[in-house]
Amino acid sequence: MPLNDETPITDATIAYVNSVSHRANPPLDALRAEMTGHPRGFMSVFPVQSQLLQVLALAMGARKALDIGTFTGASSTALAQVMPAGAKVVTLDVSEEYAAVAKRVWKEAGVESKIELVIGSADKSMEAMLAKGEAGTFDIALLDTSEKKDYAPFYELALKLLRKGGALVIDNTLYGGRVLPSDARNCEPGREGDGARALIAFNKMVHADARVAMAMLTIADGVTIAVKR
Repeated sequence: MPLNDETPITDATIAYVNSVSHRANPPLDALRAEMTGHPRGFMSVFPVQSQLLQVLALAMGARKALDIGTFTGASSTALAQVMPAGAKVVTLDVSEEYAAVAKRVWKEAGVESKIELVIGSADKSMEAMLAKGEAGTFDIALLDTSEKKDYAPFYELALKLLRKGGALVIDNTLYGGRVLPSDARNCEPGREGDGARALIAFNKMVHADARVAMAMLTIADGVTIAVKR
C-alpha cells in the first residue's frame, strides 16, 4: 500500500482509537491518574500498551513473563492480571523508591502473589537467571528501561531467556520522533541525543536480526514486537 493511502495518525485518530479500544482497568487507571503531572510520569506505559501486553500474553498462554524496567508497576500488573494462577512475572529495576509504588499497585490489583521483584542492574539480574538455567523458559518479555544505550545488550540477554516462539516487546522505539532522519534532535549532545542515536542503531539491528520475526507499531511512543524463531 502506498504511504499516502495509510490513515494519518492525528490527534483525532488517536482519540477515536482510544474511545473504541481502551477498557477500564481500575488499578492501572488510578495509577495513571496518580502519575499525571509527576516529573517522570512520561515513563509510564500507555493504556494501549498495557492492553497489547495482555492480548499477547493471553494469545500465547503465557505462564512466565519478564518485565525489564518495573517503574511503578503498570506493565507487570497488566501481565499478571491475565496470567493464570501459578504463573510468574519477574520484574527488574534499580529503584526501591518506585518499586514501593509498584508493590502497592500489585496489592490493590490482587496480583502480588504472581510477581517477583528483583532489585539490581538488569543485566546482572538476567545473567544470574541464565546461570541458574532459566534460558528458554520465558514466554514473553518487555524491554522498557530509561537508558536506551542499554537496549542492545538487554535485548541479547532477553532473547536467551525467551523460549522459541516467545515475544519480546520493546517500548519507545520511536522515541518521540527523535529517531527520524529528519529530526535534528538526534544530532544533539547529551542524554536525549545519545538515546536517539542508540535507538537508531538498535532499530536497524532488530530489523536485520534473522533470529526473530518482528514488526514496529506506531502506537504510543513506538512499540516493536520481536518473536524468537
